[in-house]
Amino acid sequence: QAAESRVKNLEPTESLWNLVGAIVPVLGGFTQSEVQKVNRARTELDRAREKYETKQAQVSELREKYATAKDHRKDAAKLRD
Repeated sequence: QAAESRVKNLEPTESLWNLVGAIVPVLGGFTQSEVQKVNRARTELDRAREKYETKQAQVSELREKYATAKDHRKDAAKLRD
């Protein structure tokens, strides 16, 4: 959530910094660093999303394994009786 809010806060200024850098070349270094902040925030957000999706996949896999084990346990209990 923090990465997402950071991107949302920085994105609107990205076009402004690109425009300022194009119009006033003296400020090019400063504006480029501001644009890089936005790009870093996007990269951070992408990593966070990827990590979240990986965790979600792992949770789903564990739930499936648990359900399978539960079914096997029920089947074993029926055979025992």
